[in-house]
Amino acid sequence: MRDFFVSCGYPLEILDDAWNRVSKISRTDALIPRPKQSSQCTKLIMTYHPHNLVARKIVFNNLSILQADPDAREVFDEPPLVVY
Repeated sequence: MRDFFVSCGYPLEILDDAWNRVSKISRTDALIPRPKQSSQCTKLIMTYHPHNLVARKIVFNNLSILQADPDAREVFDEPPLVVY
């Protein structure tokens, strides 16, 4: 599996560090489900398309305008999470 990630261009240091961290976890600990953290942030849900990256950039570049409006600030108090 390491050869696959190396062929994809991952640095060896990152792969070795990840392997060292993973090898310290027992199988029983790895199978214990973690509680999910609920996210209260606003989500910008779009169908993936390369041109939708432009829409994401427009929202983030103009976030200050949205946060300046009192009504929009309630929704956009933090940057939205872009979801495809």
